[in-house]
Amino acid sequence: MQKAEFLGGKKRICSSHMPRQHYQADAVVVWCFDKRCQNALLNFLGEKGLRAEDLIQAAGGLQPLTSPEKKEYREFMLMQVQASIALHKSPVVYLMAHSDCGKYGGLEKFGGNEDREFEYLMNEMDKAEQHLRPNLPPTVKIAKVFGDPEGVWQV
Repeated sequence: MQKAEFLGGKKRICSSHMPRQHYQADAVVVWCFDKRCQNALLNFLGEKGLRAEDLIQAAGGLQPLTSPEKKEYREFMLMQVQASIALHKSPVVYLMAHSDCGKYGGLEKFGGNEDREFEYLMNEMDKAEQHLRPNLPPTVKIAKVFGDPEGVWQV
């Protein structure tokens, strides 16, 4: 099948420029897909100066690594992080957790107690690091960040 012939009769949805050359990623960023976190993500990327990030977004962000419903979810997330490192030489993995995350049951699960929720999410970030570390090259750094309505915090 000829690409030009096939696409010639199709409607272009949008124009874009997709560079042909490969790139080195500044980081792998594991982030929740919650729409409330999108501005925080953009601000985080800007503050860190990340211009070529490999973004892995999933419900709960790191939850599929720490307490997945199925073991395949953890394997998939690990595979994505490893692929970024192998293909794009990402030197750091950022793990994000955020307050009131629905995948973790939201703040409601903790009876509205932000301190209990925060402690739980800090433990989840530690668990995510424990699952990743033995499966990554020793030169790759792991950094943890926490998001809430006030901003994104380095942990």
